Amino acid sequence: MKAGDRALFPDAITERGRKHLLALVDRVNAGERAVLMFVVQRSDVLSVGLADAIDPAYGEALRSALETARAARPHLAVGGSMLFMTSASTKQPVGVLAMSTVFRAGVAALAKLLADAWAADGIRVNHLIPGRIATPRLISLDADAAARSGSTPEAVRAGIEARG
Repeated sequence: MKAGDRALFPDAITERGRKHLLALVDRVNAGERAVLMFVVQRSDVLSVGLADAIDPAYGEALRSALETARAARPHLAVGGSMLFMTSASTKQPVGVLAMSTVFRAGVAALAKLLADAWAADGIRVNHLIPGRIATPRLISLDADAAARSGSTPEAVRAGIEARG
């Protein structure tokens, strides 16, 4: 859901989502590792926030999970690891996704800064760039690019994949 220049989550009451967040918090509190990732595939927002007006319980659970993650850093031992995932736009900018591209480049820079800072403590920080995944959003972007260039979506994909 979009409000101004922010993407808000969730867009409906999500008891299931809150249950999963609390389960992650419990696992981290028990000494295990957990990851919570939001993938925002919009170029028309500048930030992500919580839709507390829709589901305040989820927002409370998410803030609890984030506080747990923040608190976990001092307890990451030698061999600990943190993973950031972005997209290929960090290597090859996508003009129609300017804000997304800039944000993901920032995440890549953060991963590098933390990798340098935490290496002395034996903690790995990695940045993962997955390959192209044919999501509805990606298929739509390829079709738009094809329309602008007078090409086909298949030719657009082939050109992008050839640049690697």
